[in-house]
Amino acid sequence: MRSLILATLAAISLAGPALSQADPVARARDLRYQGRLDEAERLIRPLVGINSTHYMALYNMGLIDAARAEKLTQPARSAKLREAASWLERARQLQSRQKPPEYTIFNTLGFVYLQLKDIIRAEAVLKQGLQFEQQLATMSRAKLHNNLGYLYALKGDRVLSARHYQIAGSLRAGSVSTSAVSNARKVKAVK
Repeated sequence: MRSLILATLAAISLAGPALSQADPVARARDLRYQGRLDEAERLIRPLVGINSTHYMALYNMGLIDAARAEKLTQPARSAKLREAASWLERARQLQSRQKPPEYTIFNTLGFVYLQLKDIIRAEAVLKQGLQFEQQLATMSRAKLHNNLGYLYALKGDRVLSARHYQIAGSLRAGSVSTSAVSNARKVKAVK
């Protein structure tokens, strides 16, 4: 039995890169992680054109535009973030049809709205993500709470801000948790 499990794991690990090469969305994700945004878009753009209901293609276009925005200054940065929000909103409309369900869209879109200083939309989307918190991986949960901490700090609600930062910090999700703990201390220090 053990040898069967080891053989299966070996086959999966060997197939990983090949699967990534065959799947344009996975390949685009890999390119996006490498900062190769133009190449990532070239892989995703045809999927959006062929099938405007391709959830992962729409989501990745939003992520690509959000990554591009990081490198820009105002007003181009805000324009690119609005494009990212548009892609992500289109993906969010399809989220419930995803099999298996995919819940990181709420945090991603909420974070884009935070960057745009659209507090009302950010709060609505992040709260929607909070409904699915238990379905998120630890890192994603930490990011969600970190973003909620930031949101409430912007709104001037130190109590809620500190609470979400503390939750993010308690999740022990690497740099996100470290940042959240630091942010919680800053919020508490403000009188």
